[in-house]
Amino acid sequence: MFKEIRDLKNTCENIVKKSDSIKNLTVELINIIDEIKSKTSQENAVGTTLSIRKELATTFILNSDIEDNFKTLQKISNSIKKLQTINSV
Repeated sequence: MFKEIRDLKNTCENIVKKSDSIKNLTVELINIIDEIKSKTSQENAVGTTLSIRKELATTFILNSDIEDNFKTLQKISNSIKKLQTINSV
């Protein structure tokens, strides 16, 4: 009976761990991008921009997926909160 509750908790904990890792990696990526930007001359800007097009497209898709996942997580949270309210009565 409580397996589902334990599984839900474990999944939420895993999401928190992954979220921390995603945040750390994203901050590192921002720093790398800032460094590349500061060291790239105007003459080399076109080549640099072209070389990151694939990563840019993938990042847009990833951002959209994160938004969708966040909305799904909000729905799950609202559902669990309703269950909590029902069980509190």
